[in-house]
Amino acid sequence: MYVYIAIISSVTDTARTVALRQVSCKINWVIITVSDSGHGIKKELFKKVFSPGFTSKKRGWGLGLSLAKRIISDYHKGKISVKKSVLGKGTTFEILLKKNPRGVS
Repeated sequence: MYVYIAIISSVTDTARTVALRQVSCKINWVIITVSDSGHGIKKELFKKVFSPGFTSKKRGWGLGLSLAKRIISDYHKGKISVKKSVLGKGTTFEILLKKNPRGVS
């Protein structure tokens, strides 16, 4: 749940909408797709947006997406990435969570 909140808080200053687009399953993974209608992200920044302290806002700490990534990877053995982004239109994130990760109850 925090992951969704982090994504929402990272775009609320610029996006009109944030939507859970799709939840699907493939073999051992649950795939969650979340989209926003914000400014979009330049392709060269796709990985950098998950770095602690990175922000494109005038006000902000740059912790939301980095914390979301840490929760997903460290506690759920999953992955988060920018699936696509169009400048001036918005961004789509993809979250992959293992169905039965070891050590997670």
